[in-house]
Amino acid sequence: ITSGSGGWLYTDFTGAYADVYGFEPCTVEWVQTGFETTVPEGCPSCDVASLITAEKTGDCAWTSDGEASITMGFNIESATFYEFVEGEWVNAVETFCDSGEIAGSTTGFTYNCEKFTDGPEGSYNLSNTLTVTWEEIDLEVCDDGIDNDGDGAADCDDSDCASDAACSECGDLTHEGCCDGDILRFCEEGAPSSADCSVEEGFVCSWYEGEGYYGCKEESDSVADPSGVHPLECPTD
Repeated sequence: ITSGSGGWLYTDFTGAYADVYGFEPCTVEWVQTGFETTVPEGCPSCDVASLITAEKTGDCAWTSDGEASITMGFNIESATFYEFVEGEWVNAVETFCDSGEIAGSTTGFTYNCEKFTDGPEGSYNLSNTLTVTWEEIDLEVCDDGIDNDGDGAADCDDSDCASDAACSECGDLTHEGCCDGDILRFCEEGAPSSADCSVEEGFVCSWYEGEGYYGCKEESDSVADPSGVHPLECPTD
């Protein structure tokens, strides 16, 4: 991600917001100061994502909360905007906006959101805008003998290919894993790994719905991935 910026515009205060607290229309803006390319923990659907750190500025004196920066995540492949809320990534469009619209392309997107808040103390409108741009990059192809991403390593010598089927020692074993009785089996960084769930009393190998993988879970019986994409039982040789 090469740049990101956004702003929150607060307007139309009623009730105590206007009469008691004296809130007036104002804007909180942010400008990107850094980013880290990663797949955020708690956001298993983020195939390609980045964490953005940004500084906040604005003329809303009443929003002063001591926070100097904000952190956000983006699923670049589907141009979805996430916020980190109480330890989890949530889709801000689905969970926050009364109406939201995302216009995206191969090199960026613009996000617009409208939110009306109405409560015992009064009401106000919030308009949120966000613009993010990034550069297209060449991803490493792991079986063509070429250094596609230009990092000096080609095919299986490139760390990007560690979990690719062409370089992995795992065969049909996936990162999401499977259950061989009480034994959890999964692929980690291109190598098979396992854990005995029966070591802890009451734990079995089972599917974690929120995380999207198999693990050792305190349940009476093993539960399979309800989507059927990742079978409960491990593949046989």
